[in-house]
Amino acid sequence: MLKSEDWMSLWIGLLIFVLSLGLLMGADILGWAVKTNVWVSPGQALHPVSDGYSGLGGGPSLVLTFLFLLVLMTVAARGLEAHIPRFMFGFTVIDRKPGEKVRLVEIWQRFPKFVLGYILTFVATLALCIMVPELLDSAKAAASESNVFRQLFFVMTFFAIGVVSNFRKLWEEGIGRLMAVYVLCLFGFIIWVGLAISWVFFHGITPPLVAG
Repeated sequence: MLKSEDWMSLWIGLLIFVLSLGLLMGADILGWAVKTNVWVSPGQALHPVSDGYSGLGGGPSLVLTFLFLLVLMTVAARGLEAHIPRFMFGFTVIDRKPGEKVRLVEIWQRFPKFVLGYILTFVATLALCIMVPELLDSAKAAASESNVFRQLFFVMTFFAIGVVSNFRKLWEEGIGRLMAVYVLCLFGFIIWVGLAISWVFFHGITPPLVAG
């Protein structure tokens, strides 16, 4: 279960989840992770996710987050028998890798295993908060801190997809027509169906207004 990227993503996600649960025991383990705030103000653009680490500052928080991700992903790459120096270089700067052929695999092998992490952490947190309602606020704070890394991993994933994508080849294969069909369906059908459903269920209801 450590030789597959899908399984490795599951274990990494569960590790972040377990570390975030430190708040339930009074230990803010991931509060130093960086988050983005107000980009129009350079001094406030970066800030630790937890107020308990507010004295750390955005710069050190960014460095710590990068180092944490670098170590975590390098350990995962080692488990996948990747070339560690090249991986670390590619993680830090852009390194083009040789193309890989897509293997024909079974449905289970194609299934994104990180979805199991979502299900497991949701069930575990729900059960814990039901049994001990006093931990609800701490569980919310823990979810907020671990969410920082969820966003970072999603950014890394889609950035990697963009780097390895051959957009010229996609255009030759007809992605332009596919985009046109999507736009036509969105503006010609989906939006109007959504508006019709909203009208059926919510017409005649006056939304609450903010008192001035």
